[in-house]
Amino acid sequence: MKQLIAYYSYTGDTAKLAAELAEKRGCDIAEVKGVHARPGKFKAYTSGSFAAMTGKSWDIQPLAHDPREYDRITVMSPVWAGGPAPQINCLLESMPAGKSVEIILVSASGKSNCNQRLADMLSARGCIMLSLQNMSSKMPAQLE
Repeated sequence: MKQLIAYYSYTGDTAKLAAELAEKRGCDIAEVKGVHARPGKFKAYTSGSFAAMTGKSWDIQPLAHDPREYDRITVMSPVWAGGPAPQINCLLESMPAGKSVEIILVSASGKSNCNQRLADMLSARGCIMLSLQNMSSKMPAQLE
């Protein structure tokens, strides 16, 4: 089974965890990058948190690896205001139909409040949500 880990990371925490998981699983990895840079940390977090909380998407660049070529896709995102970063919302909204998707949300607390919204988003795309894991960036041993 061919696997891909696609991640977005603003501070580098999620990137580090995604790289560790890709190494453990021996799979490909692709960074999700926004089309437009958000100027400054304050503006990125305030506008990003509002967009994440309301389920909005921000356009992304094409991934280095095409998700259509993979059987299983793991999507990793920081949690902003209880939900994934808006760049990840865009990735999930464009997920190829029929894909098996695992979601890992990373935050200091290891909590989010968007499980049903993400399940509905993937279902609408004809994807299968394998799991949704909330993990703390402070406890990377949770990675499997």
